[in-house]
This record gives sequence, structure tokens and C-alpha cells, in this order.
Amino acid sequence: MQLTLRAFRLTLLTVMAVGATSFQAASAGEQEYKTKANVTTLLQSALAGVDGKEVIIKHFDIPPGFVGGKHHHPGPVFVYVLEGEFTIETEDVGRQTFKAGQLYQEPIRRPMRGRNLSTTDNLKLLVFQVGDAGKPMMIKVK
Repeated sequence: MQLTLRAFRLTLLTVMAVGATSFQAASAGEQEYKTKANVTTLLQSALAGVDGKEVIIKHFDIPPGFVGGKHHHPGPVFVYVLEGEFTIETEDVGRQTFKAGQLYQEPIRRPMRGRNLSTTDNLKLLVFQVGDAGKPMMIKVK
């Protein structure tokens, strides 16, 4: 538990540092991607000391067999796997799977698709995102 709390704190500090220094805003005309997973927003707040930026922390509860839509993120995203296995698919890297206790740092604007390949178990994630206040954090990709 101590290691998990330490990882959480380190991740949050990293999100704030990265968000303050580098990311790209979504272009006009791009559509926000809305997941069908069960999502709870834990925090949505202005990023202190960085005008026009916000941090969002969400808890995702993803059912067995879930396949998300293809999308990208215009700002930094960090995904901590709480339970289960999180599989992502990207064109440049292919499939990667992250297990409970692992952290995935998603490259900015890399098109991806998330999956829960389990046929029996839910996948639970904690997701940290930084972006422009009031703009979409997930953008649909064709």
C-alpha cells in the first residue's frame, strides 16, 4: 500500500510538471471521444500556476471484453492499473499489456485503442490527464 501511495504521489507530481511544460491543444473540428466504460471523475481542477490548464483524475471500471474506440489525447496522460490487465493497441508499437500495479505513460497524440481482454474480470484504472481547460481530453480518430 505504501508503494501504491508513493507511486500515486509521484505520478501526480509528474502530471503537473509535464502539463506545465508541454502539450498540444486539440484542433478545431476534432470530435471528443466518449467512452462507454463506467467513469467517475475524482478531480477536475485548474492546474495551479498554469493559466488555462486543468488536471483531471478519473477512475475507470471497464467490463470484460471491452474494446474502446480509437482516439488520442492532446495532452499528457498517465494510466495506473488498479485491477486486471489493460491492453492498448497502437499502429507504431502494436499491442502492449499493463498489469495491476503498473503505470502506462501515454505519448501525446498517439492514436490508440484500449481493451480489457478478460472474459470474466473487470479492469480498473486510475487516469491522470492534463490539458486546456474546457477542451476535450480524448479525441476520436478514424
